[in-house]
Amino acid sequence: MSGKRELKINTKFAQKYDKYRQKEELQKRKNNGRDSDSSGSSSDDSEVELDPTVERDFYRILSLLKKKDPKIYEKDAKFYSESDTSHSDEKPSTSKKAAVKPMFLKDYERAVILEKEG
Repeated sequence: MSGKRELKINTKFAQKYDKYRQKEELQKRKNNGRDSDSSGSSSDDSEVELDPTVERDFYRILSLLKKKDPKIYEKDAKFYSESDTSHSDEKPSTSKKAAVKPMFLKDYERAVILEKEG
């Protein structure tokens, strides 16, 4: 074949495909929680609501770490007071209520069989 053939691109298809890929990427970001602006008020399992004093202490320590303050490297340095740690051990504050285990059909059937004894 002596003649050269040029590669032709279907521009309409390319535009539709690009738009499809953009929508797909946007959906992935929404599902991963990266795009929190459009997701509204969804709550994650990993969200934990801290006591304001604990949160304040955390940010204070974080700033010391960023500044590389020599105080953080002391052996006897205490960053949280004992009352805060004992309080957090008693009842951890979370933004989600206790997780309820869903009852599946097989669980319901098992409960009915056990309740009616056969």
